[in-house]
Amino acid sequence: MRRAIGVVALGVLLVAGTALAEKDEVQKIAEAYLNALSGKGGEGAREYLLGGVTLSAELVTVPNWKVVKRESMKVEEADLADAVKEMKVYDALGRKALDEMLKMAGDKEVQEITKEQAAKIMKPTEAQREKFMDKFPLFAKVARVDKDIYWHPKNPWRVLLDKMGTKGSYRLEFHRFEIEETDHGKKRVWPLRVLRMTTQKFDTGYKILPASEWDPEN
Repeated sequence: MRRAIGVVALGVLLVAGTALAEKDEVQKIAEAYLNALSGKGGEGAREYLLGGVTLSAELVTVPNWKVVKRESMKVEEADLADAVKEMKVYDALGRKALDEMLKMAGDKEVQEITKEQAAKIMKPTEAQREKFMDKFPLFAKVARVDKDIYWHPKNPWRVLLDKMGTKGSYRLEFHRFEIEETDHGKKRVWPLRVLRMTTQKFDTGYKILPASEWDPEN
């Protein structure tokens, strides 16, 4: 199946507290989650997090929130087996590169390997990452393939793929909001991402992609 990526213009700017005649399901979920973080709604909305509520996610709070931007919806449709295959190749190359660096370091710290040596070892891995991101840009994005340690064991996307298997095609729907919070006069803007992954036998429903355990800003 050929990959198809579509973008749907929503044409709305969502702001907390704005009265709209109708709110789509994605907006309702995003707002329910934000209200849970700010203590203005039920804690049960945290369960919208993909992969469930980890200890760190359970402790996250925000003083207030405002949606300052909502990007157009993105959709990707492609063969699941092909995407998983490319990811496994990337995994294998990453593990091989790490083994090579550890072997080269010997009794020394890995940090003592030169930049040139590291670049040479990582070249096949980087090439595969670029190939993966080019073929399945949205799949790779939510899997955080563009992050240095995307295979972190607490990456919920990896757990999700174990449940989906590798047969048939997938449809990945992705929504991105920019959230602004203000605390003691200081403003912080961070991303809130809502996705839905469906295959012939699996449907996540709308879920919030949590901030990574290793880097809360991503």
